[in-house]
Amino acid sequence: MDSLDEFAAAKLAGLDRGGLKRVLTETTRGELHVERNGRRLLSFSCNDYLNFTHHPDVKAAAIAAITRYGLGSGSSRLVTGNHPLHAELEARLARLKGAEAACVFGSGFLANAGIVPALIGEGDLVILDELSHACLWAGARLARASVLPYRHNDVGHAEALLRAHRGAHPHVLVATDGVFSMDGDLAPLPRLLELADAHDAWLVVDDAHEMSDLGHHAAHLRAVDQRPPLVHLVEAEPDQRCALDTGAPDRAPDLLHDNRLPFCCICHLANTFACRSSHLCFGLGRAVAGTVSAA
Repeated sequence: MDSLDEFAAAKLAGLDRGGLKRVLTETTRGELHVERNGRRLLSFSCNDYLNFTHHPDVKAAAIAAITRYGLGSGSSRLVTGNHPLHAELEARLARLKGAEAACVFGSGFLANAGIVPALIGEGDLVILDELSHACLWAGARLARASVLPYRHNDVGHAEALLRAHRGAHPHVLVATDGVFSMDGDLAPLPRLLELADAHDAWLVVDDAHEMSDLGHHAAHLRAVDQRPPLVHLVEAEPDQRCALDTGAPDRAPDLLHDNRLPFCCICHLANTFACRSSHLCFGLGRAVAGTVSAA
């Protein structure tokens, strides 16, 4: 056994001993049920909450898009040119959120991995909720900034960290999920925004789950969205896209277009075409595809 196999075997054994080894289980997903190990089951773990991936209009639009455009774009938006449907999708997402601009990434993970390093760099500081999604942590570490977690939803602890460390860093980012998917609780966004304002910090919110419950949480969102320093990240599945909408100046999306590889290397377009063709907007949260009809 060579050193790589030896390393992999030892690490897998350690994960197994700790009950942390992951196993992929073959599962066929239908419209409402899944088939696993010969059993028909009702799944409560799928992100396609409203089952729009199987909506007849969405499926028909996807077929029509592939027939017209083929599958994929052939290269990234910066290499072969920005397809007009990308711009149209981003414009619709921005209108959906009442924002100045939107920027579509290849996945939610890529969005946070790209946006945070675009705004923050070496010598800067990222303060983030300890239960923030792994992609926010990845983005913070890729930025080579100092990273300090604050206790979950504890604005007082975040304030203490800012008071103690803000002066030593030229730029500071405060990052959090809007809705924490594992626990279902909400971030205190108005208080975090006030805190960021008070310390000249920028607030980034991974809004992946919040947008899927617009009716319940609309007032909460409006209370925050009216404030200009906020940057919102809105993740949209099932096609694994993510849009940035920002209340910051127009230069922020331009910066992301210019210098972030996760954006520059986006290639696939099939679901963008389906989105446009079916007049459905894949912008309603991490798991809800298009309950809002585009104008």
